[in-house]
Amino acid sequence: MAAICIFAYPWDILDRGIESDLFLFELEEGDFAFVDVHGKRKTGSRRIVPRVTVRAGKAYSAGSVAARLRELYGCDEAVFASVPPVKQ
Repeated sequence: MAAICIFAYPWDILDRGIESDLFLFELEEGDFAFVDVHGKRKTGSRRIVPRVTVRAGKAYSAGSVAARLRELYGCDEAVFASVPPVKQ
């Protein structure tokens, strides 16, 4: 099952000539493990998987663009130090 989210600016206006962003996701079913920011593990039977993003008229497949996260703050390090690595 796939879902599409569309974001337009100005908000709630989607018309010819209005620039908008489109995000295509797929809902996968199976057995999945999730870890929250506090290190708690949960299991679920569904997950949302990004597939395609369209930004300013150009399509990007998930994982095709290198992204850089911001530098960690001191408070971030304390949180991430307690999170065990997720096995894939």
